[in-house]
Amino acid sequence: MYLKLASFNPNLPSAFPGKKCAVVYFGECNFRCPYCFIPKHYLEGKGCKSVNINQVLALIFQTKPEAVEFTGGEPTMQKRPLIAMASFLKSQGILVKVHTNGTNPGVVGDLLTKKIVDYLCIDIKAPFSDEALWNKVTGINARDYINKVNESTDIAKDKADFFEVVYPVIPGLNDKAEYIRKVCNELIFCHSFVVRAFENKYGTVDPAFSKKKPPSFDTLKKLARTARDTLLNVESVRIQQGHKITEI
Repeated sequence: MYLKLASFNPNLPSAFPGKKCAVVYFGECNFRCPYCFIPKHYLEGKGCKSVNINQVLALIFQTKPEAVEFTGGEPTMQKRPLIAMASFLKSQGILVKVHTNGTNPGVVGDLLTKKIVDYLCIDIKAPFSDEALWNKVTGINARDYINKVNESTDIAKDKADFFEVVYPVIPGLNDKAEYIRKVCNELIFCHSFVVRAFENKYGTVDPAFSKKKPPSFDTLKKLARTARDTLLNVESVRIQQGHKITEI
């Protein structure tokens, strides 16, 4: 079984708090978020290497991790390798995190039903009620995806051991306090809510966003305080760590 692999990070501690965590970046994504730091050719699958999952697992085990995060791109677009690797890692006593955009609720449901995910993270980019904003933040016509993401969060509500919502803050797009407030009301059941700055250190899908300044720490703190008006479980503001894509 083969995986379209974009990159691998042998140790990113921030990916799974308190644990030594390896990160596997899946190629391909069904969004084209203009602020995304993953090179477009990886999102299209063109720059990815087709790698046997046994090779990927061997690479993981060389790092002796306590946890592994599967992210992307969009990992749920490659269901079979994702489930196979998550199942094997869990059988070996390694914690598994999946970071997804939530557009494949069937895969999210399978992962949680099989109990092979300890930590589910879903990016929520705008209130579900605001289709126009979703279109801007995802770079596509998101109409057909919004309900699917909502369905994934409903599944997480019922089945996830730990469900984290990450709200990526992009100045000029979704950085209004009212948007945060609406998302918190829609997802009041999440276990953790993270306000995170977008990163453009390594370039962005839309070059215009490479020139935008990420939100200031003060802005992030204010948005986090807005979230705490609704939620008790808002984590400290995190600024996204560097994830430079490197060749495998």
